[in-house]
Amino acid sequence: MNTGRWGVLGGVAVLLALAGTAARADEGKDSPPKSHADSVMEQIREGAHDVAARVRVEIKRARAEVDRMGAEARVYARLHWDKALADAKLDVEVQKDGAAVLRGTVASEAGKAKAGILAQDTVGIQRVENDLMVVPPAAPR
Repeated sequence: MNTGRWGVLGGVAVLLALAGTAARADEGKDSPPKSHADSVMEQIREGAHDVAARVRVEIKRARAEVDRMGAEARVYARLHWDKALADAKLDVEVQKDGAAVLRGTVASEAGKAKAGILAQDTVGIQRVENDLMVVPPAAPR
């Protein structure tokens, strides 16, 4: 659900329209104006609380996605800037549960181990699935 700013404003507009409809429906009844105004205000408050709750949920979801993407960039940078992994062909995916999945090729078992350690020591990573394959470089002819 991607409500955005216009979705929230639209929700508030609907609430205000409903409150106005309720006010017109009650016109001519014997209820005191204060209680009618109180009920309309209560409807607006409830609607505003509902909108605020939805906004909080969407902000939390967006923040989690940004954190996930940030962790992926951090792992990627650490692996690609390490000189021991200069010839490696690496792909990094960080899943929602904080698991970093490493795929691709490295030249040695030591390179594979180093990539796993660098990924594990990155902020935001909970565990590492090291699916890197060791492919030694071809001998020069």
